[in-house]
Amino acid sequence: DELSVLGIECYGHHGVFEHEAVHNRLMRSMRGFGSGSLVDRAGPWWPDVRADVLETVGLKAVAHRRADQLSRGTQQRLAIGRAILHEPRLLILDEPDASLGAGAFDLLSGVMHGTTVVLATHDQALANRLCPRTIVLRHGRSLGTATHLRVVQ
Repeated sequence: DELSVLGIECYGHHGVFEHEAVHNRLMRSMRGFGSGSLVDRAGPWWPDVRADVLETVGLKAVAHRRADQLSRGTQQRLAIGRAILHEPRLLILDEPDASLGAGAFDLLSGVMHGTTVVLATHDQALANRLCPRTIVLRHGRSLGTATHLRVVQ
């Protein structure tokens, strides 16, 4: 299914429509993926799908708030929710921990569970805790790889 191949979240590029409520922004993210709409394909289950994503990223309490009224960390959660909405087989996360604060590990470990993830972060300790294998890059070149037991310095 071409709709579930890729999910992308980029720090600082949330694509948030400021005038829309969080739950409407998720619905907009469901439209326009390949042929047909995930909202149409989900049919009567769409509210459940949306509620599950809101719960996963911790946005249920603010689902009816406008996106421009959200803090930077809450907008980051919305961006992550948009990326996981269609349950992609590959999830690309660019600085997903930015602005999330202390809850970053719990949120990201839940989102990443059972999914192939490419994670870009400056937080080596977080990458080491989240990922079974890490690659350290500097100026586009690999400095080495490590398992979750050892981080390359």
